[in-house]
Amino acid sequence: MKTLQTVLAILFIGLFPLISVGQNSFYDGEVHKKGIAVGIKLTSFGPGADVVATLTKKLNVRAGVAYFQYKYNQNIVSGDATTYNSKAKLGAVTLGVDWQFVRFMYLSGGLIYNFSTINFDVVPTTPTPEDNGLVAYHLEPNHYCPYLSVGIGRTISRNKIVSFGFDIGLAYQGTTSVDYVVTPTISSTKLTKWTNNIKSGSKYYKFYPIINFLVAFRLF
Repeated sequence: MKTLQTVLAILFIGLFPLISVGQNSFYDGEVHKKGIAVGIKLTSFGPGADVVATLTKKLNVRAGVAYFQYKYNQNIVSGDATTYNSKAKLGAVTLGVDWQFVRFMYLSGGLIYNFSTINFDVVPTTPTPEDNGLVAYHLEPNHYCPYLSVGIGRTISRNKIVSFGFDIGLAYQGTTSVDYVVTPTISSTKLTKWTNNIKSGSKYYKFYPIINFLVAFRLF
């Protein structure tokens, strides 16, 4: 949580100089007045909020956060392993730039601080004296993930109060790290097998889908 607070502070402190630049920027010979909006959003990382500020007539900078927790209570039996107590925490702090290349469409790109994690316990389906414990697994992607998306609508209105934006894309989150704690007794054979299966399955999730629906309210 301390790391998250630090990242948020850096992002929002860095946002205000960009707003000042936008206030005095020129586009096609016209002075482009600054503007700022706040919005609520639903994303593939969960619900959250954004702050959007104009840079030029076609460029906006956007910073935000999203968060969601989910617990799966049903046991999953797969061969000699039973998975239970599964918990997922999805969360991201985002800083990016929106390019409004036409009136109703934009491209967005930037960096995501991804603090998502997945935790679950695995026990032997049929316990034995050698395998009579559990393995608590902890999975998380790389924290810093570049992203690119394409959207319909606007993330800040040109001359009205309310705007709507919907974008989809991908974030590159790299190789998922797999950590575990064994309690009290699991054979090395089963531990190696289970861990390799988890690592093998997670290699297909190097890219995370970006889905974002934003309703923003222009303040000025």
